[in-house]
Amino acid sequence: MNQNTKTEEYNEYNQKSFMFLYFGQAVSLFGSVLTTFVIIFHLTMLTQSALVLTILTLLVTVPAIFITPFGGVLIDKFSRKYLLGSADFFQAFFTLALIWVFINEATNILLIILLLGIKGIFQPFHQSIFSAIIPSMVPRDKLMQKNSIMQLGNALVGLMAPIIAALFIALATWPVYQLLWIDVVTFLIAAFILIFIKIPKVVRSKQQEGQENGFFSEFKEGLSFLRRGKGFIPLLLTFAFINFTFAPLSVLLPLLILIYHSGNALDFALVTILLQGGIIFASILLSTKVKVTKLISGFLVAILGIYVSILFVAVAPQGELWILFLSFLIVGVCLAVSQVSATTIWHKTVPLHLQGRVASVRTTLSTSISPLGVLFAGLFADELGANNLILYFAIIGLLILFFMFMFTSLRHVEHQDTEDVDSKEVNTD
Repeated sequence: MNQNTKTEEYNEYNQKSFMFLYFGQAVSLFGSVLTTFVIIFHLTMLTQSALVLTILTLLVTVPAIFITPFGGVLIDKFSRKYLLGSADFFQAFFTLALIWVFINEATNILLIILLLGIKGIFQPFHQSIFSAIIPSMVPRDKLMQKNSIMQLGNALVGLMAPIIAALFIALATWPVYQLLWIDVVTFLIAAFILIFIKIPKVVRSKQQEGQENGFFSEFKEGLSFLRRGKGFIPLLLTFAFINFTFAPLSVLLPLLILIYHSGNALDFALVTILLQGGIIFASILLSTKVKVTKLISGFLVAILGIYVSILFVAVAPQGELWILFLSFLIVGVCLAVSQVSATTIWHKTVPLHLQGRVASVRTTLSTSISPLGVLFAGLFADELGANNLILYFAIIGLLILFFMFMFTSLRHVEHQDTEDVDSKEVNTD
């Protein structure tokens, strides 16, 4: 058996293992999405307050900004398999704590917000770990396909979880918190699958091992790589402003549907269902027939489509929910294209031994100003109106996107010379 045959068999084994691993993580994600939907609906109907939703979002996003950099360094230093399992475990643990609160103190809003906020801190850490694992198990020429398949799977999860939650809320006669047990069960399924998966460990070269390896030096190394690359910083800034301008919509959407448009749980779920339906449709095309050859162009056009759709969401007349339904279907299609394109850019251009650190740096920087958008939503939504605030931020986003395209090196970001020649993979986990 020659070396090429061994390499092909090794890559095929890794790809099969990766798909089993992803299946377990998708099952776990189902429980997390369902839990978040149930609790946000509960808090919205109980308080009808933009401030409560703002506090919840800030409790999730602000601590994550400071914790994620440490997570990225840990990802490149320790077993990614055990870190992935630990992140899943702590999310399930705080779901159990939420169940206890619902049983004993269902109206304790602050405690519910605090626990959901702490649970949410582990989600970006979990995403960074899984993102770092992907290029170590998937060949470069299969990254676009696998990212599209994962986007499809995540969309199916996002489609089914709200449907089940909304039907349960509308029809069930027993307490809604019983749904949270699903999150615990899905964690156990994911943990069982993870036990049998071998995740390749990236071995750093002697030169890399001899370098200073404290936290700040490791984080600085990831930042230095991004600064050296062509277009990386403009791409990060684009993400940062996208997160900033999308923040009011993500915070105020429950109020917009349930209060401003006088919708119900099924309307709220239908918006999510159509969003995920658009993602599913685009993901199927991307994983089978359609190939985005210019990734950054696909990303920019998709973001443009999202902003235009949000404009229609903002100007929709009161009670005309069909405009929101159609707009979020289009947002879903564009979101799939933008996420797959951007994720593939990062996986193709960042060396394996830097994936964790770079993922943590880009997550930290790209989310660093989103709390300001959340804060604006909480402070000015009641005064300006949720729809007007969403409109203003969408216009700002369009102007920033135009500037980044015309006056920065963003267009050239996928043309990098960053071949990872200093690392290799061995199965140790």
